Amino acid sequence: ADPRERGNGQQSVVGIEDFDGNHYGTVVIGNQKWMTSNLRTSRYSNGDPILYLPIPSQWAADVSGAWSYYNGDAAYNDTYGKFYNWFAVTDPRNVCPTGWRVPTDADWKELEMQLGLTQTLAGTYGWRGNTANIGGQLKYVEVWQSPNAGATNSSGFMALPGGYKSVDGSFVGFGTEGFWWSATEHDPSLAWIRILSYQQEGTGRYQYLKQHGLYVRCVKN
Repeated sequence: ADPRERGNGQQSVVGIEDFDGNHYGTVVIGNQKWMTSNLRTSRYSNGDPILYLPIPSQWAADVSGAWSYYNGDAAYNDTYGKFYNWFAVTDPRNVCPTGWRVPTDADWKELEMQLGLTQTLAGTYGWRGNTANIGGQLKYVEVWQSPNAGATNSSGFMALPGGYKSVDGSFVGFGTEGFWWSATEHDPSLAWIRILSYQQEGTGRYQYLKQHGLYVRCVKN
């Protein structure tokens, strides 16, 4: 079965549609409604194409919105979605479907606190929430490499270990980690992200260079 169609949260598989016609299930967690799979669109919400950049040297030099597949292989798209750089994530044309947005760092914190993370820990850098199993509640129970620490998917978020695309265009972490953007920048070169790992029960809050290719989960406005 498709992992996007299973989980324990209040879910709708019919969900929403992007400009390309891709469908996304949704789950309500607290006062937020999230997609239950990573964004797969090749267009902004107004229909303009997002630049496809499969060549590593081009990816590293780009400072406009772009996307790529894991390993340059479209076979990953349906389950894992596309990688986007931060310039696509924050383009005013909106990479998410109309009525949805790329989550801010504050949106991610709200999700984590809804699952039991304290407000004090929410603002800290690095891995936090291991004791409360915040990451385990978000991770899908299959697919991840063992031990997939704490994984219950009790939130219905269905996070998958799709890795990331590094600034030099290489691919890292498939099967062991998942990386997601926030729309919040830290400084002109870095933005806040979230990481989930097969070895961690918590969530990682880090700053990454905007040229990285990470996944996007949209949240409803």
